Amino acid sequence: LALLAFTTAGCDHRDPDYGRFIRRSIMWLRQVQEPDGCFGPKSDDHFVYNHAICTMALAEIYGLSSEDFLKPIVERAVEFILHAQNPGAGWRYDVAGGGNDSSVTGWMVLALHTCEYVGITFDKSKVYDGAASWYDIATVDVNGYPRCGYDTPGSNCSRLRSAAEVYDDMPSMDAIYIMSMLFMDKAQVN
Repeated sequence: LALLAFTTAGCDHRDPDYGRFIRRSIMWLRQVQEPDGCFGPKSDDHFVYNHAICTMALAEIYGLSSEDFLKPIVERAVEFILHAQNPGAGWRYDVAGGGNDSSVTGWMVLALHTCEYVGITFDKSKVYDGAASWYDIATVDVNGYPRCGYDTPGSNCSRLRSAAEVYDDMPSMDAIYIMSMLFMDKAQVN
C-alpha cells in the first residue's frame, strides 16, 4: 500500500527523491514472488489481498516506466490471479477454494483493471464474466437500490468484530460492487 502511494503520485524507481525506496521495494517483491506468481507465502487467510495489492503496485510502476524487466513479473502475478479465481465466479481466501467474497473480488478486479490499463493482456471476458456473475448473486434489491453482500446475497460487510455496532450498516461492499462493475465494463457510469 505504501508503494501505491508513491505510484499514484507518479513516482517510479527513477524518481530523484523516492526512487531508492521504490527500487528496494521492487527488489523485495521480486524476491518474494513464488514460482506460481503469488507474492509471498500463502500462510494466512489474507495472502490474496497482499497479492492483489502487490500486483497493482508493480503494474503501476510498469505503466509509469515501461521497463521490460517488470512485464514478466506482472504477467506471472496476473496468471496467479486467474488461477486463484473460482470457476465462473469471484475470489476468496484461497486458490479456487469455492467460496466467494465481494471484498477480495473487488481487489482482484482492481488489480486486473490496472494491469489491463498498462497493457497486460488476459482473457478479460472469462475473468470479468465470472466476477460479474458473483456480484449478480451477492447483490439484492433493497427499496430500489442494490445491496451487495460480503459473502452471501445482501449480507453485512466485512468488519472488525470489536466494532460491529458501528459498521453493521456501512455499504462498503456496495461501493466495491459499483467500482468493479464499472472497471469491468459491466455497467455504465449513468
